[in-house]
Amino acid sequence: MMTFKIGFDINGNKVCRVSCGGERGFSIQTNGNLPNTHRDGVCKLTEYEVETYILSYGTRRQKTILAAVKWGRLAVGAIAKAKGNK
Repeated sequence: MMTFKIGFDINGNKVCRVSCGGERGFSIQTNGNLPNTHRDGVCKLTEYEVETYILSYGTRRQKTILAAVKWGRLAVGAIAKAKGNK
């Protein structure tokens, strides 16, 4: 399960902090990337916006975390094994 918190980074930019269970979290700047979350704070559309952002622009680590949250850790391991990764 992903949890979201709104805050500001060291430069004063509004960010959405994403955390997922035991994994180390990450932040996404909201201005332009998550428009509804930027305007309204954490709302019903936040999870959709974060998922869409990660699928389009996310790092490999963020995509792995999203896959683990959505499909479970066993599925992520099976996908990696099929691709020949460890």
